[in-house]
Amino acid sequence: MATGDKGAHSMTAATSASHTNDLIEQKLEQLPAILNEKAIDVWLVFVRESETLHDPTLDTLVGANVTWQSAFLFNTKGQRIAIVGSLDVARIERTGHFTQVIGYGEGIGDDLRRTLGDLDPQSLALNYSTETELADGLTHGMYLLL
Repeated sequence: MATGDKGAHSMTAATSASHTNDLIEQKLEQLPAILNEKAIDVWLVFVRESETLHDPTLDTLVGANVTWQSAFLFNTKGQRIAIVGSLDVARIERTGHFTQVIGYGEGIGDDLRRTLGDLDPQSLALNYSTETELADGLTHGMYLLL
């Protein structure tokens, strides 16, 4: 009977993970229209090690934790770009949510500047909010790094 319970738990966990992945994908598919509606060219979600200080948007837009400073960029054209530490690349690629995953080894700055230059946004939104804690993940320290 215990073996059956473990099998049921594994199936439930797999079903739950699949459902969560589907919800994230639905939200990501809605983003370009929302960004257009708000006149935002690019939304930048900038985070640090998420096991220590978890940004709530990771649960709804990324579906994975990160170890190093990371930038997740979403634009009106549907591009989803992740700039993550080299040890996080495989984890983020496995989510299947990003059109491009860029890994860095020495620091995020050069890749982030280059990517923002390529996207050339006229307006940029950041992951902070005065209204809801679910969108208020950017710390003051991370803001200063930008």
